[in-house]
Amino acid sequence: MSFSREDCEYTKFNIENHKMEFSADEDGILISIPFAENTPQCIKDRLNDIIFHEMNKYLEPLECMSMPCCLRLNARMQIQYSNNESDTHYYLSMVITDIPEIGSGTWIDKDIDISSETVGFQSEFISYCQYQVNKTLFPFRLEKARI
Repeated sequence: MSFSREDCEYTKFNIENHKMEFSADEDGILISIPFAENTPQCIKDRLNDIIFHEMNKYLEPLECMSMPCCLRLNARMQIQYSNNESDTHYYLSMVITDIPEIGSGTWIDKDIDISSETVGFQSEFISYCQYQVNKTLFPFRLEKARI
């Protein structure tokens, strides 16, 4: 048995995160952006590919696993701003939890550094993340630009 690509679409899961989150420490700032309706399709497709691959990888030794509708998904696009200004990293990140077949407290956790993706994907990802951050932090600028 294996999961189909359709089974593994991120919208089939119980989505855990719905808001942008910011955290900071001595190394820099991490911004986490949730997936939304207006997320570019190429980014959603890449997330679905990651979920499909990881779900089937974990299914192999188990032979049986809960369907995505019974699992929790925390999927986000992340920007890691380092204190070194030239050291900014972008990630696609997902965590799937509440998998009873694997055991309590166990989850599927995968981060993809987008520097390993195509230049076109990187450009789309970075543009979308920057737009979402600017929309949240500087909404008056975006309104002014439309006038």
